[in-house]
Amino acid sequence: MATLVFVLVAVTVWNVFSRHVDAQLDAIRQQGYPVTLTELDNWYQAVPASQNNARIYEQVFASGFGNFEEIDWPARDRDLGIEDKKRLAEIVAANRDALGLLHSAQTTNSCRYSIDLKKGWAARLGPAFDLIRGVQVLCAEGVLHAADGDSPEAVRSFLDAGLLADSVTEDPVLIAQIVRPGCWSIIVRRMERAIDMTPMTEEQLTLLQSMLAEAERPEALLRGLAGERALGIAAFNNTASVLEERQLSGRVKERLAIGLAKSTGFFEKDRTFYLDVMEKSVAAASLPFPERLRLGGQIPSPTAGPRFNVLSRLVLPRISSMFTSEAEAVARLRTAQTALAVERFRRGHGGVVPSTLQELVPGYFKAVPADPFDGVQVRFRTFESGCLIYTSRMDTRNPGPLGFRIEWPRGSSRGAETQLGTKSGTGNEPEEPSP
Repeated sequence: MATLVFVLVAVTVWNVFSRHVDAQLDAIRQQGYPVTLTELDNWYQAVPASQNNARIYEQVFASGFGNFEEIDWPARDRDLGIEDKKRLAEIVAANRDALGLLHSAQTTNSCRYSIDLKKGWAARLGPAFDLIRGVQVLCAEGVLHAADGDSPEAVRSFLDAGLLADSVTEDPVLIAQIVRPGCWSIIVRRMERAIDMTPMTEEQLTLLQSMLAEAERPEALLRGLAGERALGIAAFNNTASVLEERQLSGRVKERLAIGLAKSTGFFEKDRTFYLDVMEKSVAAASLPFPERLRLGGQIPSPTAGPRFNVLSRLVLPRISSMFTSEAEAVARLRTAQTALAVERFRRGHGGVVPSTLQELVPGYFKAVPADPFDGVQVRFRTFESGCLIYTSRMDTRNPGPLGFRIEWPRGSSRGAETQLGTKSGTGNEPEEPSP
């Protein structure tokens, strides 16, 4: 009798939660997002082969390019030495054929990589990590060109690095949208070094500024999260695929835990928890900064739910940190494009910098970018040697605040020293950056 009661309760619980899950899936579809793997694969729109840059990039990735260890770049305040340049030259020479292919990509940059998302979890990695290697090689080439005083070729390298980074913008897989902002952070940091090494024309600075302005794609992370949710739903429908991917298929503990959850109705509650977390993530990714960052930081971790949520603990990513990484990349993009606008203004006004960043509008961009961390206008400070555009966040890679610095030629007139946005009243401004 007790067994019969237990079964009836379990079935009742299962039915209750199953109807709730079905309603959640219907709501997701109504928002235009995929639920099944077939819908996910179709959501990643096909591109005609003749227009598809991904075909070029896949050829590069398959060639085994980028066989080098991580470059030990000198600190921002130290010039490239002879050994540094020699190392860059070796990397460029070893990847000459791959670079030729990367430079042949079309600027329209339509892309659809050859991944079959109908395969689910096993297909989700795609080209993401190869992307980092390609960006590193192109940036190494760009810095080397700058060291040689060849600004046209340096700009070309950085523009093509941007094309490669953006080749996954439409990729509805979360790992691609984690790697993409990381690639842009690499590009901005290397471009900062290159601009200090060689004079660039107004046209070249404008091209780079336009590239940075277009690189901010808030919808990219949204696509990645929506795609990840569809993969997660498929994982709940096929738990064996997750255990195999996690190399847990042979472990009795996880298999028994999932089996017990399914027999008691806790499995559906686990899936509901997963869908609720992913819905909050998608909602956060639909907002602008800084609200996007604030709500994204509140997303529960995979271990926040009850201990019986066995599968969601396996498939839920640590989403809150992704919003922070994205904000850091956006901060680099915004400060870099602002710094280039200041430099263009300085050149067009006899070496005198603007007294406020508002003077750059509308001649050099439509509006002064905001700090993604607090929503306040990006900060601006000039020194005898150049200017720094920075944010309220400290840089984890270099001493001082997160920002972009440009060095001026010796003897340049800089106008009055400017210090904008550093007294914004937020109460957590960074320390004054040192010259």
